[in-house]
Amino acid sequence: MINLKISENLMDDLDMDCTIYATLEKHFGYKSLRDGQMEVIKQILHHRDVFACMATGSGKSLCYQVPGFISPGITIVVCPMISLQHDQVNSLNKNRKVATYINSELDYREICNIQVDIANGKYKFLYLSPEKLLSDDMRVFLSSVEISTVVIDEAHCISQWGHDFRTSYRNIPQVTHLMKTSNMAAFTATATQNVCNDIIKSLNMENPYIYLGVSNRPNLEYKVSQKHSNSQVQLLSILQRQLLIDSSTIIVYVCKKKTIHELALYLNSRNMKVICYHGDMDKLEKTQAYDSFMDSSANVILATVAFGMGINKENVRMVVHFDIPNSIENYLQETGRAGRDGKKSTCVLLYSKSEANKKRYCLSDQQKLKFTQVMDFCCTSQCRRASLAKYQHTSGACSDQKCTAGSLNQSCDNCSEMCLLDCSVPACSGVDNKGIINQSDIPSQIVETKPFESDPVSKKTKSPLVKALKPDPVQLFKNGLSIFDCAHRTKMSDSSITNLVFKAIVNKTITDTDLNEHISSQKQCKLNSSIQKNNSDDTFQIKQETGADWNIIKLFVKLNDAGIFGKVVD
Repeated sequence: MINLKISENLMDDLDMDCTIYATLEKHFGYKSLRDGQMEVIKQILHHRDVFACMATGSGKSLCYQVPGFISPGITIVVCPMISLQHDQVNSLNKNRKVATYINSELDYREICNIQVDIANGKYKFLYLSPEKLLSDDMRVFLSSVEISTVVIDEAHCISQWGHDFRTSYRNIPQVTHLMKTSNMAAFTATATQNVCNDIIKSLNMENPYIYLGVSNRPNLEYKVSQKHSNSQVQLLSILQRQLLIDSSTIIVYVCKKKTIHELALYLNSRNMKVICYHGDMDKLEKTQAYDSFMDSSANVILATVAFGMGINKENVRMVVHFDIPNSIENYLQETGRAGRDGKKSTCVLLYSKSEANKKRYCLSDQQKLKFTQVMDFCCTSQCRRASLAKYQHTSGACSDQKCTAGSLNQSCDNCSEMCLLDCSVPACSGVDNKGIINQSDIPSQIVETKPFESDPVSKKTKSPLVKALKPDPVQLFKNGLSIFDCAHRTKMSDSSITNLVFKAIVNKTITDTDLNEHISSQKQCKLNSSIQKNNSDDTFQIKQETGADWNIIKLFVKLNDAGIFGKVVD
């Protein structure tokens, strides 16, 4: 028998503790648990619904795997990605085959054989995608199987507020009530209060036990730097500096597949061993890339956000965001893949105001709000760790999640006077014409980044009165924030911001260079022509012809009506 059948009615807390620790050591080789794990495990064993938000690397999987071994029946784990299913099943099957998955990779005969083995009690864990769980054949099969718990992994995918919204996740309750199970457990690493509430409501959880763990990862160092014009050389410099410190794995997240291939070509030409991972690769290519990543045969993996969810690789020493992530949730999920072994690791975010403005144009209003929060994080001069804590459900503990100044184990670029990695030096500093670092040129001390003028509280500001000042919307616009984002930051209307920007242009406080951050000279000319050709009130037609941002159109219409449009666009 794989499981230890125990009647909870006869098991007091002491007996349960002993059983949990015996199972933990037998199947996982551990003798102790981390904060929060024991209570979550006990609640699952007591057949209570559980929602747990626990930081990446804090041991979410153990919280349902330990009860899975103890309880009779099989644990169903709803898991969003095939690569994640492989990783979890392989990990559980190291000593004995106790877990399996059913997904699109298997043919009909293989699925039938697995179902027979499940019916005969061979497996303790079955991993399914939400789509497979909802299929008619699977519904019929699972209704005939003894199920101990239904686990929803990466539960943030359920919420329409979440950063990986997936419609099939919201239909899970249609199936779970047909199963012979008394409880459900949902786990995620990052979720705001709205997302937490939406997950619990969507899953129809009854009086759930809610565990909101501390999201702070004290071993992670957060750094943000402006992207240079020669960003490939800048990235090479960052990677080589890190590899001089530690030769472990680095993940570089990139938004576009085209950029991945361009970076790979450049880095490989500079003797950097690089692998790629993105959605357009075939199954064999993905498998090879995954294996190379897991066995550390390559130091650097360039990947889109499709890579890394739930993958347990302990020695990732750095995560670099070559492009700005879409949301803080994305950022936390992806940086969370660094330092899972508890050792010091670095998270670097490169951003460009011009790229940010281009990206905003393609986003919906709700997405723009999330993206603005990322830009706020980039531009702040305050503690980045505290900024991340404020965003999440742990806002009550923000004061406990600030960096310890000068501590080797807990720092961000805004709090630390000394860093192992310096991303703010000029791109070509310490790099020869082949892109190879001259070790003697590596600066020993971080160059302090100048506080952004958009941040009302400078690190050098001592007067407490300054903290009460609202951000200057004109200055925010000059710093590259869109009119929409300026309105969000200052809690003013779009039209009010437009009027202030209009006056600043008239008074020459905003220059042509500032305006070019929002719309290029070429597009300004196109917009000017469209306004002259159409009635100024016909902004819809102007929008169709130019594709410009609505607020920029309104601004240029005002300038045109005032007869000063030509002074702005030479």
